[in-house]
Amino acid sequence: MLPFIEVWLGQQETALLQAGQPLTTAQLRDAQQVGVRYPERIRVVVSEKIPMPQGGVWVVGFYLYRLICRRPIGFALGYGIYIRSPYRNSRSVLVHELVHTAQHERFENLGAFVKEYLSEVLEFGYRYAPLEEEARLIESALCVTKLSNRLKQ
Repeated sequence: MLPFIEVWLGQQETALLQAGQPLTTAQLRDAQQVGVRYPERIRVVVSEKIPMPQGGVWVVGFYLYRLICRRPIGFALGYGIYIRSPYRNSRSVLVHELVHTAQHERFENLGAFVKEYLSEVLEFGYRYAPLEEEARLIESALCVTKLSNRLKQ
């Protein structure tokens, strides 16, 4: 992974960890159920907009992702999670992002996870990317109320 990508990822995760709120007791249980090893490290930021990189070659990957996914409603970067404000109370959105946090823990570092995630999205499409499929399956199994219009946004 290119150094400026690693820097951007690190800056975003640091900002999330500094500004975010810790998980509630119920959310900690969900994080443990989806396989997060260190749920106490997670911080959540509710925001109107999810930031994306603003320069460099790698920005193309993120914009391709946004073309496929259109308007993400949640975005996990390591132990930091962005949730768009209209979905602040959606358990399914948070659980989906918690699965991505658990997936990140299985990789060597955040950069390696993001590289694999974006590669899968570009190869298989957002809906059929293996890491996305895993997140949706676990979200569906854990949450009674599903966000059925997730892909329509």
